[in-house]
Amino acid sequence: MIVALAQAGKVQIELIQPLVSTCTYRDSVAEGEMGFHHMCMDARY
Repeated sequence: MIVALAQAGKVQIELIQPLVSTCTYRDSVAEGEMGFHHMCMDARY
């Protein structure tokens, strides 16, 4: 898998490109569709 990370202030973006036919990231979105796999929020008190 190829992974790219970008940071802009408090926002972090992660791009993941699976390189195998069976992968959790690929299986979570139907072929030909777009979507995101996960989202993380950090709340500090």
